[in-house]
Amino acid sequence: MASKPVIGIDLGTFFCCVALYQNGTVETVPNAQGLHTTPSYVAFNEKQHFVGQAAVRIGMRFPKQCVYEVKRLIGRSFLHPMVQMYKAMWPFEVVAGERDMAVVRFDKVPREFGKNSFGPAEISSFLLKNMKSIAEKLADGDIEDAVITVPAHFSDSQREATREAGRLAGLNVLQLMNEPTAAAVAYVYEKKINTESVGKNIMVFYLGGGTLDVSIITLDSGSLLVREVKGDSDLGGADFGSNLIRYVAEKHRLKTGCNVLGEENEKIFPRLREAIVTAKHTLSTQDEADIELYSNDVDLNQSILRSEFERVNEELFQKCMATVERALRGAKMTSQDISEVILAGGSTRIKRVHELLQQFFGRAPLSVVHPDEVVAHGAAVQAAFLSKLVIGKHKPKVPVCNVNPKSIGVMRSPGEMSVLIPKNSPLPAKGELEVECLYDYQEAIEFQLYQGERALCRDNQFLGAFMLTGFKPVPADGKPAAKLVVTVDKDGIIHATAETIANSYEPRKREEKDIIGRFSKDGADATVDDVGDWRAAERADEERRAEFKARRELLYLAWELRDKRFEKMSKPEISRVIEELEWLQSEESYASKRTYEDKTKKLRAIQARFGGRL
Repeated sequence: MASKPVIGIDLGTFFCCVALYQNGTVETVPNAQGLHTTPSYVAFNEKQHFVGQAAVRIGMRFPKQCVYEVKRLIGRSFLHPMVQMYKAMWPFEVVAGERDMAVVRFDKVPREFGKNSFGPAEISSFLLKNMKSIAEKLADGDIEDAVITVPAHFSDSQREATREAGRLAGLNVLQLMNEPTAAAVAYVYEKKINTESVGKNIMVFYLGGGTLDVSIITLDSGSLLVREVKGDSDLGGADFGSNLIRYVAEKHRLKTGCNVLGEENEKIFPRLREAIVTAKHTLSTQDEADIELYSNDVDLNQSILRSEFERVNEELFQKCMATVERALRGAKMTSQDISEVILAGGSTRIKRVHELLQQFFGRAPLSVVHPDEVVAHGAAVQAAFLSKLVIGKHKPKVPVCNVNPKSIGVMRSPGEMSVLIPKNSPLPAKGELEVECLYDYQEAIEFQLYQGERALCRDNQFLGAFMLTGFKPVPADGKPAAKLVVTVDKDGIIHATAETIANSYEPRKREEKDIIGRFSKDGADATVDDVGDWRAAERADEERRAEFKARRELLYLAWELRDKRFEKMSKPEISRVIEELEWLQSEESYASKRTYEDKTKKLRAIQARFGGRL
């Protein structure tokens, strides 16, 4: 049996790229225009839908009929604050769909679709089908197996929606691979590095159209071990461009009094946006770029210096470097521990990015493969490694050990984050926890899952929740009543199972849940993971965890005293125990560690009357 071709697809915010692995070699595939990247645009008219450059042309004339940056919508609720922010900037219409998830609505679509609203996964599937078709023309045959890349910080719901897009496109998705990890695979594969070399640390700096990811990867024991991942799923080249659009528009308004961003000029926005993108690309190699835009009502002609571009985006550049520092801190490394810095993503061509990385590490970063193509390149190599259709001498040997980028935990007592799967656990991963009923006469346990490193659940990202019912209504005693099992597969998708183990009408009753988080409007302003003042956050979390520990000690002691028969205690002692239990179960917010310790001391005195035990 001969090996069959497989593909790797970089499903980017602004551009898509597909690489083909065939007969032991990998190459990026050009589209019909001879380009190795295709705009991530989808457009409709009454007769058909368009993808890529054809969609861009439709969008120039009919902005509401063309969608782009759909990667910023995929797997997200309409209520998400970033969706609301981008929605105000886009000319196309974003509305709430099923389960309040964001969907795009068009005025005109072909009748065959039977609808005019499309979810981000379905729109992404049009892009993936196009990539598949491009590769099949070069391969001269059908292609089944593929690896699709995603930002390292994509949430569970974003990953699940991306996998669904692959399925809709007719692909057998072998893996959802983190973009910086794919770039590292391409680096190792192209440089023919022996992965048996121990302790070589590389940092992949990925800056694409809409996302930033920084990964630290160690070449060790025959595999690529992902040590740390930090990033921002809403920081990329588009954001640098948006700042420049606002800057140019304000200069024009001050000069002419005309607001090119006003509703009356919304039809020229796509042309302004394209002019800004062209200028941004020019400034990566030249010191000055011209921006020209003419219409019946607008006459815009400006020259922009690279220094102006850098000044209006300085805050974003500093955010990029802060992410680098956080990645090093998380991996417990310094800049001196990094052997190479690998660039990936088209926005790494920005000269200021090169300068800042070179200043920080003391040496120039590397581009082993073209930054626009390196992610797809590595994904194709990984597809060949995973696929059963690639056999014998044609199968590459670049094994990857990916990790869970953030801790996954459950709310145990009100507000407390109890971690089941720690951050940086190798994938696939599994965590188990036996939990008790916290309240008297409790007949159900709700499991709320969160992702993040903070002590309080409200400061982490909510993933989802489900309920296990059927418990007998009896006084709480601190004994395990249910077992929670959480798994994360190789794609970072989370699954949870809960089963009764005691005090149940139905022994071993079981509930299962694919945890795909929905955004809560109440949690819109919650801080997650990498807060600005991380030292203050760490101190606050240490205090919270000390309070949790002191509270648990008090609660378990009160349960123990009540469980060992009140008749052995005096009435004042019984009242004291009941009072503390009622106080604990009615708490709306945590008390201080000192308060719990003082109450525990009083109950210890009761316990001591019985020789320390009842």
